[in-house]
Order: sequence, then structure tokens, then C-alpha cells
Amino acid sequence: TLFGVYAYIVAQATLWTQTSLLRGPVFVLFLIVLANLLLRRWRARLALSERDLLLVYTMQCVATAVGGIGWSQFLVPSLSAPARYASPENHFADFQPHIPAWWWVHDPGVVRSLYQGHSSLYTAANWSGVVRPFLTWSVFMTLLATAALCLGRIFRNQWVERERLTFPLAYLPLEMSRGGGTPSFWSDRLLWLGFGLAAFIDCANSLHFLVPAVPEITVKPVGPLRIDQAWSGRPLSSLRPFVLSFYPFMLGIGFLLTLDISFGCWAWYLILKAVTVVSVELGWADGPLRSGQMPYIPELSVGAFAGLAGLALWRSRRDLWGALRGGWSVDRTALVGLLASTVLIVWFVSAVGCPGWVVAAWLVVYLVYATGCARIVSETGSGWTFCPRITPHEVLLRAGGLVTLNPRQATVFTWLMPFDLDFRDAVMPQQLKGMRLLPGEGGGEHAVLLGLFLAGLVGVVAGMWAHLHVYFLNGIATAATHVYFLNGIATAVTRPWPQQVGRQPFDLLASQLKGVAQQPYRLAGVGAGAGLLLLLVALRTRWLAWPLHPIGFALATTNSLDYLWLPFLLAWAVKSVVLRYGGMKVYRRMLPFFLGMILGDYVVPLFWALYGTFAGRQMYMSFPH
Repeated sequence: TLFGVYAYIVAQATLWTQTSLLRGPVFVLFLIVLANLLLRRWRARLALSERDLLLVYTMQCVATAVGGIGWSQFLVPSLSAPARYASPENHFADFQPHIPAWWWVHDPGVVRSLYQGHSSLYTAANWSGVVRPFLTWSVFMTLLATAALCLGRIFRNQWVERERLTFPLAYLPLEMSRGGGTPSFWSDRLLWLGFGLAAFIDCANSLHFLVPAVPEITVKPVGPLRIDQAWSGRPLSSLRPFVLSFYPFMLGIGFLLTLDISFGCWAWYLILKAVTVVSVELGWADGPLRSGQMPYIPELSVGAFAGLAGLALWRSRRDLWGALRGGWSVDRTALVGLLASTVLIVWFVSAVGCPGWVVAAWLVVYLVYATGCARIVSETGSGWTFCPRITPHEVLLRAGGLVTLNPRQATVFTWLMPFDLDFRDAVMPQQLKGMRLLPGEGGGEHAVLLGLFLAGLVGVVAGMWAHLHVYFLNGIATAATHVYFLNGIATAVTRPWPQQVGRQPFDLLASQLKGVAQQPYRLAGVGAGAGLLLLLVALRTRWLAWPLHPIGFALATTNSLDYLWLPFLLAWAVKSVVLRYGGMKVYRRMLPFFLGMILGDYVVPLFWALYGTFAGRQMYMSFPH
């Protein structure tokens, strides 16, 4: 976790979190499996089993996720933002008295050290200034991760046993770990051919980044692949962003999907783009992706996620009923854990001034989004998974006067915003993938739940500690590469986003307290999104030849596919040709090649990142841009 935070925020050498298939855990699993192969040859009794490897990988995934976006990566910069940015113009000082003292960092000296760096977390003054917020929010995040874990366990039997979702992101770690690391997998020439292709692209681009004279192989949406830059006039300008990309890892993931899912993803993306252009051309909208205007894509997205969550609950009703009626089982443990964590979260926030029903409503919407995200990742393997553009906070505050809060209540409620601004590191997809990889044979289901809970707890504490450690050393406002050469000149480049995400909730709060109303969204659009998703589910259930998969609609309403729609299309086209002319035998034979592309696009950039981090140099990031 410490390496991931430092490498991304300071060295700017790699993206450690944010992707649905997390890079850090795959890289570490790769190293462990190779070491395990040597152990099996020299000291077989010390080697790890397949289940050991999968447990290590799964716990890493959960721990890595809760240290990322929407967790400590957004929370830590927010802890001192009200004090750091307070000015007569923004009136931050007006709501500071409403913030519980143990929720935030407000000592001027500690705030200065946190933003300017050149200090240490471990001085008495700095530690005493952050220890209470550290412990307070660690408890809250652990409860939030536990609620997601228990809800995911309720869905697990339906998704894994009865619906048999593909879980495409489980395929690579499963093959890497099979039999404790079988030589047959690692000796496959096609695996290393795919690995080598991805490695060649990443190495060429990394060398180009360091030495511009080396030719570049453009696979990211930059330069000529940003085709939307040429569209300056209406209505084509409403297509933005519309770019091309050829990420090797995403081509590999797309090849693992069923044809109907991969087709549904890119087809729905293009359909919604076309609808947006028509809406702008007819004067129904001023621009793309705006709530309250045709074609109401943000509202459709909220409704689609609500439909996915509602459908998940309905299909899991048998498990819920069994947990209520039967004896003590893992389902009842999950249900009790969900209720207990929910009650504690509501009490945690309502005890300091926010209405309990508002907190409960926020948690419901949060878990709806987490469920939708988990369902999408479990079916599509989407490499970069966002949730609706209308955040759970906005769902409540922009719903036409549904929630009216006084200054104290609004201030307390704002502190939940760092957790719902971005769901790229949502923990529920990682927890469910772990339940798919670790089925809990021999009554071990409680042990799996315990392992996932402990991983969440350790990950929360590690994430908070690592961010505080790095920021006290390098500063939220000054974290930069030590040596970045631009045209032969050493340059320091700071990351602006930690400051932006830190103050964003409080800028919105200040506007809210000034009486500046946010643009309301259309509840009818939300209903239309839910209705359309359920209609697509019904059509697919009754007509197997129905081509447009509902999960593709839910994914396309977010901005997850802006960089990924073309890899989905290319993978669909290649797999279609393979199955048509080669059949399942050729498809299975080609699988190692595409798994190698994923592995190479993950492992090789991490070796470059190790060099960049220890050399203090910014590096080429293979994803996203």
C-alpha cells in the first residue's frame, strides 16, 4: 500500500488502484507464484497450495481497494481541507464550528505540515493532531466495507451457484494459481507470446517517454487517437469524449467475455452516443451528459443501477428468507452483519447531528451503487468501472426538496461525500470475486468471510497510514517527482487532484449554505432507466436471440466505456471469427495468448514503475492516459 501510494502520488510512475482488475495484487501474485514454483522443486513442503495463493490474492485485492479512490485516497486530503482553504470569500469558517473535533485535522501547524511536507507523521505534534480522525474514520470505513461484504455474501449464492456469472476477472488469478502454479500453464508458448506482445508495447512506450527519439506505439487515447478534437461544431461536438484506444489488457479481458455481453457493451455505448447527437441536433439538449436534459443519461444511469440492485435482491429472496427462518448459517451471519454495520453507520453520523433517516437513505443509495458496480464487474470485467454521474449525495440533495438540512446537519452530511464521489475502487466487486475464487469447501465459508473482513480492516488502516505518511513527507500541495526531465530541464510536477478532491465537498457545502441550489435531476428519467433495464432483462429472458444485453446498457450509461468501447468491439470481432471458423477448440487454445496479454500489460509496467519510484522519475503509465 505504501509503495502504491508513493508510486502514484509522488513518483507518478504507475496506477496501483482504480482498475477493476487491480494491478498491485496481480503483480504480487505473479512474483509469489514464480517463487512457489521454485519452492515446489526444492522444498515442496513449504510451497503454497492453490487455495493459499487465491486467499493471499483475494485479501490483497480487498485491502488494496479500500486504500484507493473513494476511500482513504479521497478522505485524507479532506481531513484538513476546511482549515487549509478557509478564506473570507468562501466562508469555510462559517461551518467549521459544526464539524466534530475528532473528525478533522484543524491544528494550524499540523495542517501546514500536511500540505507543505518536509515533516513527519511520527512527531508528537503531528501524531496528536491526526490520531483521533485516523481512528474515527478507520472505524467508519471498516463498517462500510463490512456492510458491502455482508450484502455481497447474500448475493453470492444466486450469482455464483445459480446464475453462474462468468466473473471474467477471476480467470487470470485462477489459472496462475492452479495447482499451486502448474508448469504447464507457465510453459505455454502462446502465453509468453501474448505476454511478449504487451511487454514490447509497454517497453517501447516507456523508452519513448524517457527518450523521445524512440518511436512510440500509441495505444492510449492521446494524439491522433483523440478523434473528437476535430469535431468543433454542433452536433458532433456533443459526442465528446469520443476516442480510440488499444489497451492490450482490455483486449485480453474482452476475449474472455461471452459474445452477447461484449457486443452489448460497445453497441449500447454507440447507441447512446447517437441518441445524444440527435437530442442536441433537435434542440432538446445544450450538450452531452447533462442531468435534467434529454436524453437524461445521468438519470438513466441511476435508474439502471437501481434496477440491477432491485433485481439482485429479488432473485436472492430465497437466501434472505432462509437466513431469517433457518438455523445459524453463513447467510444468517451475513444478514446479521449487514444489519449491525448499518445500525452502527447510522448511529456514527446521526449522533453528531445529521438526521438518522438521511444517513440511512444515503447508505441505501451507496449500497445500490456498490451492488450495480459489482454486478457489472462480475459480468463484463470492465477494466475501469465508474458509477452514475449523479452521486448518492446528489441523489438525495437534488431530489426536488426531498432533503432539507440546517447548517449543522448539512455540514455533518458533507463528510460522507469523499466516499461516494467515485466508485472505481468499490470493494464489493473484489469481495465477490474472492467468494467466487474461494468457495468455502468443507464448511469454510465463515473462514472466507473472516478473511475478507480482516483484509478490509488491515487495508483501511494501511491506506490511512500510508497516505498520511507520504503527505507529511511530501505535502498534499507539493507532492512531486524528484527528477522529471522535460527537454533536458529538471522539472517538478505536482498532482493537483489531491487538493481538488480534498476541498470539493466543502466547496459544494459552502454553495449550499449560501442558498445556491444545484440543478435538479429528473425523477422520471430515473424511473425510465430502471424500467428500461428491467424490460431488457425480460426480453432477454423470453427471447434468447435478443442482441442487446441489459448489463451493457447499465455500463454504457456511465463513463466507464469512454476509453474502453473499442477494445470491447475488437475483442468481440476477434472472438466471433475464432468461434465461427475454429470453434471452441481453437478458442480454448488461444486463451493463453490473451491471458498473456493481460499479464504482460500488468507485470512489465510495474517493473518500470519500480525503477521510476526508486529513481525518483515520472514514468510512462500504460493506463489510462
